[in-house]
Amino acid sequence: MHVLLAYAATTPQLPESPVTHELITRVAVAVESLGIALDLIDDVQDDDSTLIRAWGLPTALAVILAFQQLNHTALAQLPALAAIQAEAVTRANGGQFDDIRLAGQHDLPLDAAIDITARKSGSLVGMLYRMGVCLGSDARPGEEHQTLDLAFERFGTALGIIFQLENDQRDANNPEKRDRALDKPTLPLLLEHRYHGAPETLQAYVDMTCRVTIGVYRQRALNVLAEIAVSGDLDVSWLNWLL
Repeated sequence: MHVLLAYAATTPQLPESPVTHELITRVAVAVESLGIALDLIDDVQDDDSTLIRAWGLPTALAVILAFQQLNHTALAQLPALAAIQAEAVTRANGGQFDDIRLAGQHDLPLDAAIDITARKSGSLVGMLYRMGVCLGSDARPGEEHQTLDLAFERFGTALGIIFQLENDQRDANNPEKRDRALDKPTLPLLLEHRYHGAPETLQAYVDMTCRVTIGVYRQRALNVLAEIAVSGDLDVSWLNWLL
C-alpha cells in the first residue's frame, strides 16, 4: 500500500501509466514476502509466537528462507528497487541486533530506544516510500526525483517510528509477548526503569510520555508533507489520513 501511495503522490496523471499490473504484482510480492520473513525472524528471536512453537525452529527457518527467496526472485529484474531494499534492510538488521545486544541495559539514554526504533521499523517504511518514488522517477527530472526521494524517506521513517512505538506500548503490557521478560530496550520499558514516583502513577507516566513522543514524530511527518506540497505541483494532503 505505502509503495503505491508514494507512486500516486509523485507521478502526474498520465493517459497510460508506465507501471504495469505485472510490475505492481512483483513489487507487492517483494515487499510482502520481505515483511513476513522479517516478522518471523523477530518472532524466532523473541520466542513469543505460538505459530513458531507449533512449527518448530527447523520448519520456521525453512519458511523464512522461502519468503526471502520469493522476495529476491520478485526483485531480480528490478535492480533500482533491490538497491533501495538492500540499504534499508542493512539498517534494519543493525537495529534488530542492537535490540538484542542492549537488552537489560537500563541506563541507556532514551534516544537509544528511538534510534533502534528508527532503524528497525523506520528504515523499512521509509524504504516503501522510496520505492514508490522510484517507480515514478521517469516522470521527474533527476534533481527533483532526488529531492522527493529524500522527503518521502523522511516521511516514511517518521511513520515507521510511530508504528513501532505504538506496537512497543502494546507489547509492554501484553502477557503473550516477551518484551518485558527479555528486558528489551524499548521506550516504554526504559521509561519504567527511570521512573521514581508513586507506583500507582507509573503507567500514566509511561503512556503520556509515549503519546508525546508519538506526537512529535506525527508532527515531523506532517511537516514533511507540508514541505512536499509547497515545493512542487504535488497534492499529498490525502496522506494525512495515515497520521
